Amino acid sequence: MPTPRTHGAVDTQGCIRLHRDASVTTIVFSRPHAHNALTEAMYAELDAALQAAETDSALEALVLRGEGTAAFTSGTDARYIAGMRSGPLGLRYEQGITRLVTRLQQLRVPVVAVVTGHCYGAGLLLAAASDIRIATPPSHFGVPVAKTMGNCLSASSVSLLRDRLGSSIVSDMLIRSRAYTADQLVQSGFINVLSSAETLDRDLEDILDGIRSAAPLTLWATKETLNRLQHDPHADCDDIVETVYGSDDFSIGTAAFLDRTAPTWTGH
Repeated sequence: MPTPRTHGAVDTQGCIRLHRDASVTTIVFSRPHAHNALTEAMYAELDAALQAAETDSALEALVLRGEGTAAFTSGTDARYIAGMRSGPLGLRYEQGITRLVTRLQQLRVPVVAVVTGHCYGAGLLLAAASDIRIATPPSHFGVPVAKTMGNCLSASSVSLLRDRLGSSIVSDMLIRSRAYTADQLVQSGFINVLSSAETLDRDLEDILDGIRSAAPLTLWATKETLNRLQHDPHADCDDIVETVYGSDDFSIGTAAFLDRTAPTWTGH
């Protein structure tokens, strides 16, 4: 992928906008005239933003959302995909998506996807790689490649969607190119919070407040354990348990609980 451009630059290729509010960074997919479809340049900027988040010790949560209300992101820009006219190019593209999704999953802090409108293709993968998903009722989710570009997802991407949505829904999405509503995916458990447009930001802030007040190492342990188990149901996670139980925060938390006071977490 190319060298990231300056964040916030506006052109027809779109951009990734970054907003920082105290300990929370919001990544905004900004290409509203094209339903926030992701270009090669936007992927590079997203990769750079996630790399920065990995080394941000003050970060407590990351938020993903699209500009406007029409789309979270409708997936990869069709012109970009159309350039993958050989097996090796297609494989390299899919491997690049997997690297981004993996980087998002392995981020030590919780990731919240805020979905309004279209959430298709790579957009669905980014939402699936997030830890919590909040969506408005008009939102729709799917991977209609069988009726559009005629490409396919990598095994890693199919595995992620199967883990989050279940085999039946993923088969239906891919074979029939069926889009699911936010209401339907609340029932499946994929959407954690269904919110109206009027209450969306308030509901998001409630989620973030809960994250900020939680023990950082407990949140990390939960993410890391789930990530390992996704790839290996028998993964060894003893080191995670030892890290948390041997931490300063565990001593702080138990003392505060017994004293009936609020703990002040250190992340150590």
